[in-house]
Amino acid sequence: MRVTMFVLAFLGLHLAVGATAILMAKYFTPTLWRSHWGRRVIWGAPLLTLVATILLFLGRWQGLIWIETPMGLLAAALWVSLIAATLVLPISGILRLADWLLKRKSKRNLRDSSDSGANASEEISEELVSPERRYLLMAGATLPALAMTSGVAGVLGSYSSVKVFELPLRFPNLSPDLEGFRILHLCDLHLGLFYTLNNLEELTLELEKEKIDLIVVVGDFADRLDQLPDALRLIAALNPRYGAFATLGNHEYYRGIKQVYRTFNAGPIPLLVNSGEKIQVGASSIYVGGADDPVSMRWGAKYDSFYDETVERSMRDSESESFKLLLTHRPWAFEVAAKSGVDLSLAGHTHGGQVGFMGKSVFDVFNKNSYLWGEFEIGQNKLYTSSGIGHWFPFRLGCPTEAPIITLRKA
Repeated sequence: MRVTMFVLAFLGLHLAVGATAILMAKYFTPTLWRSHWGRRVIWGAPLLTLVATILLFLGRWQGLIWIETPMGLLAAALWVSLIAATLVLPISGILRLADWLLKRKSKRNLRDSSDSGANASEEISEELVSPERRYLLMAGATLPALAMTSGVAGVLGSYSSVKVFELPLRFPNLSPDLEGFRILHLCDLHLGLFYTLNNLEELTLELEKEKIDLIVVVGDFADRLDQLPDALRLIAALNPRYGAFATLGNHEYYRGIKQVYRTFNAGPIPLLVNSGEKIQVGASSIYVGGADDPVSMRWGAKYDSFYDETVERSMRDSESESFKLLLTHRPWAFEVAAKSGVDLSLAGHTHGGQVGFMGKSVFDVFNKNSYLWGEFEIGQNKLYTSSGIGHWFPFRLGCPTEAPIITLRKA
């Protein structure tokens, strides 16, 4: 039943997007539509998207990696390009309308300034395309092509190497024992089709040269749970001084939460869910709490109440003098965590909005409290939302994959 509903939903989505793209192309880019090859591209793009996506699903169902991998990339590029072109086609329509208004105004001005109809006709024919209209026509034709090119660039950008960098975060009341404490922040590996164990092994080889005190994995570890045991061993083999901890993301629930629990129970990295552990660092301590993911909450429950409960349960055993660190897959627990006195929250889930500029998500422009990518603070309490390492949908434009090493510093 669930598979049937998914197939029907996908076909409905494809029909809606494809039909919208074709109709918009027909009425907003008539020059392209009248072209023989242009009409083939307009009709062929939705059809090719459908075929690539069906082959992707068949490859995954049958376990045929040699089909699944290339079709996954092709389907992602086509979907992004199709949606991007559909979004900008109305702009092409507006530019075309502006061109029509300019042309009409130009004709009217020529008629008003002409002595005879014959002279007017000659001048109109000579002024068919003014510089202003030429720019509008070029922009209207170029925008859909740029949108589709950006879609392809975003898919290619998802395969850039993981950026490993040190990120100092400053706290006014930090204990001297915690000065320089280094936390490797991993999230959203989505091990499977687009990020594999081989990729993870390459990353761990790069991380071996780093001095790491603690590793945290903040959810969405693997989309193929058969790869989870080896992934846990690879990360644990980095031998961080104070160990490693993980918490759940929504994809752990999607892929099979019982199997996830069994794997972690038999593996080298503890899983913290509504619980925490104290780490002794010299005369000081860090309390690491792990929040649950709201995908597990009761139907109809409110997110605010869920975050209140999971943060309280995660941090209830913390001591007042401990530095409090919360692992929360989604960054929207931050405001509750800050009110609860959590010094640092580490999150992921958003993939940075998958479109960024100058180290921030472009969507943060529309909502300053979206916490999509980067460092945020409320008073003395801080959050870092990582753009993550992998992806279930390979698209990143100006938003590279990353594995930050958070370094605690005294303010």
